Amino acid sequence: MIPLRPELFEFAEPQSVCRLSCTCKTLRSDVRDAKPWGLLARAQLQPPKPRDEADALARVRSHARRRLLAKAEPSTRRVL
Repeated sequence: MIPLRPELFEFAEPQSVCRLSCTCKTLRSDVRDAKPWGLLARAQLQPPKPRDEADALARVRSHARRRLLAKAEPSTRRVL
């Protein structure tokens, strides 16, 4: 039998991996050992966008605004 190459799973579709694993018992164990679902997920994951300075400033401002609002609101603790 030809060994499965994990690099090929990055280019496969989920349906084809599922069909391959349902073909026979030995292929099912080979596919399970190759961990194709993680490879597929990693291949389909979008690359992270680089954050710019304006995005960082906006996050800091919103965080500071939330803290000011939390300090301005009265305490909601109940005393029995």
